[in-house]
Amino acid sequence: MSNKKRTKKVIDTPSVVEKPKVNIDINRILGWVKKYANPWEVSALVREENGTLKQSLSIILFSQLLNQVALVIAFFIGALFAAPQTFTDYPLAYNIALALLQALVAAIASTAIFYFMSGVLYLITKLLGGKSNFGFQTYLLSVLNLCIVVITSPLMLFAFVPLISPLIQIVLLVMSAYSFYPIFQVVRHTNNFSKLRAGCAVALLFLVSMVLLLVLTALLAPFLV
Repeated sequence: MSNKKRTKKVIDTPSVVEKPKVNIDINRILGWVKKYANPWEVSALVREENGTLKQSLSIILFSQLLNQVALVIAFFIGALFAAPQTFTDYPLAYNIALALLQALVAAIASTAIFYFMSGVLYLITKLLGGKSNFGFQTYLLSVLNLCIVVITSPLMLFAFVPLISPLIQIVLLVMSAYSFYPIFQVVRHTNNFSKLRAGCAVALLFLVSMVLLLVLTALLAPFLV
């Protein structure tokens, strides 16, 4: 009788509900960054990850917000050295509110540009005979984007400080050039490309990016003068 009661208690005990997976986890992000920064482990990062287009959205939004917040802080740090009147001509609360609003708009715009360029890369790989899945490839690209933002954000804080700004700009330029290597690994893995074909895809992406940048600059030039 007592055995039956104990059995009933075990059956009636509610099962433990598994927590949903969290995309933005500090330990997971640090693991990504560690592999991203090591050229010999980038391919392992690409092979081990698996995600969807929906999951990429939270990652890319987080990375763009982080990047824009770093730029806002960098602006105020730079203003302390180059234009201290910024803090006297307008109230501090006004400057902060305006900077945060601009950062939010820039983060949304950057997210849209990211997905557009991911679509461009997807079309390029298809033209080269690739068989990648757009959602999976975009997810991997969002992980890479977050990694480079985490690495460069501390540098961005001092990007406008006169004495060290040139050095930081050089480091950021090197990081931008390096970022094409992880993209190369993503293209090669998701499409099962050879090194040559993956390299051609990344080179075409770079050329398309430059053309779009020139066109955009030409269109916006009248408004920037």
